[in-house]
Parts: sequence; C-alpha cells; structure tokens
Amino acid sequence: MVTKIKEKYVKLQEDINKRVTTGKLGKLSLADYFAICNKGQEMLARHTCTTCMKNVADYFASFGFMVTMDFNNVNYVIVEA
Repeated sequence: MVTKIKEKYVKLQEDINKRVTTGKLGKLSLADYFAICNKGQEMLARHTCTTCMKNVADYFASFGFMVTMDFNNVNYVIVEA
C-alpha cells in the first residue's frame, strides 16, 4: 500500500518537473503550477489538502488521488487513495 502511494507522488513530481523543464504546462496556468507544488507539500505532510482550483483538483485526480467536494460544495478535498 505504501509503495502505491509513493509511486503516485513520484509520478506526479516527475510530470510537473517535465512540464516546467519543457515549458509546456498544457492547460495548467502558472498559478495552477504553484498551487500544485504547495498542495503536494501539504499532501506529504498531512495526507490531505483542500483547494478551490478545479485544475489543481483534476491534476491530482489524474494521478489516482481521491478528490471530492467539501460539505459546502466550495472546495475540493484531495486525499490519498
């Protein structure tokens, strides 16, 4: 189980590094990129984070993280799955 979670983080980090190195962020904006980096650090520390940015939530979901809405349907809650 731990190795699968670690694999998700490694794949996410490799992808974001490749996007920055090549300058091809795709549909991500610079704000999305910075939020992904910050939320990634928060995920490593707390194993969960919240964001109001749909692109950020979708990015984490594409790597297998579970994404749901909070009780107020305002923020996306991202957790390890």
